[in-house]
Amino acid sequence: MSYLKGLGTNPYIRVKDIVNLEIAHNRLDDIPDKEYERLYSPEKTLKEKDIVFVRRGSYRIGDVGILYKKDLHSILTREILVLRVLNNDLGITPFNLLGLLNSQGVRKQLNNLILMDTTLPNIGDRWRDIRIDISNKRELSNLSNQIYEMYSTRCKFWNEYSKLFGNE
Repeated sequence: MSYLKGLGTNPYIRVKDIVNLEIAHNRLDDIPDKEYERLYSPEKTLKEKDIVFVRRGSYRIGDVGILYKKDLHSILTREILVLRVLNNDLGITPFNLLGLLNSQGVRKQLNNLILMDTTLPNIGDRWRDIRIDISNKRELSNLSNQIYEMYSTRCKFWNEYSKLFGNE
């Protein structure tokens, strides 16, 4: 697959591309249409506000990001887990989940969940053992509102950027 990188226009997102709570698209990793079609499946359809979580790969395990419209036509490497928040009565939103997964409390937990797998550290399915505190609904709501505002501002940026360069 590495011989195809840079030969297309379809984003191929690797662990190193999850930066600052979003995907940093590197055009040098873009793949051709044929490879995109080979790797794509309906089960891998991405949606806005999905959370991406790095589950394998040296010091990057636990890095998270949230997807924007610009990211939806991407193929993610298998080391990246996609989390989607469904409607729920617990007060969990994509926005507060992003904040909670990026918190120091979760970072500390990761140290006990990561194991060495052949040559690379790996969290495997142990990410399911991460504990997040959802007991304070007001705190959850405030966190969600704050991160939603940041997300909305960034959405506006990406939408305007796309219009400016005709990438809609």
